[in-house]
Amino acid sequence: MNNIKIENNAVAEINGVKEVVEFDDKNIVLLLDEYKLLINGEKLNMESLDTANGKAVFKGLILSVKYMKKGVKPSGFIKKLFK
Repeated sequence: MNNIKIENNAVAEINGVKEVVEFDDKNIVLLLDEYKLLINGEKLNMESLDTANGKAVFKGLILSVKYMKKGVKPSGFIKKLFK
């Protein structure tokens, strides 16, 4: 199970994180139990990561959040967002 709490489009607290697949100041890709979580924004940075307990906290301007099935690569518009 995972939970996402976003405060004022500036802080994301996420539970259920297994792995950080990709991370830069505009895009974050996290591996959850059954899905990938794609976060798009500006000036994103990782405040904390505890994969043993499945918790991550990111700060920055959060513009979008999208779930994707594992093994599916972004295409079209989503692919352009996460480049």
